[in-house]
Amino acid sequence: MWDRPSGSTRFRYKEPVEAAYELVEEVLKPFAAQLNKYRKLGMLVQTKKVGLGLAKGIIKFSRESETEFREFAPDDALEWLGGLVMEWETECTDEIEKQCIRDIKKLFHE
Repeated sequence: MWDRPSGSTRFRYKEPVEAAYELVEEVLKPFAAQLNKYRKLGMLVQTKKVGLGLAKGIIKFSRESETEFREFAPDDALEWLGGLVMEWETECTDEIEKQCIRDIKKLFHE
């Protein structure tokens, strides 16, 4: 994050918080792509593993990380995950996937 431009840019000022969110998206997008790939291929066991692993990692980071980065983006990864789960839920028709979504949502409340 520290190598990314924040502050004044040619067209506008970019807050460090905004730069942090962009970094969160950039880092997590490949995991979302893998999740969607498994979903489209009907690989539900792998879908569940990736989904739960991603959720557990994000939640652990949000609760336990002591990095300076977390100060700029304390909830960004959780918000991103919430959006991913909502999108997944609207597209989901398979009962196994629905159970996986419920399992991920439970992690938010542990």
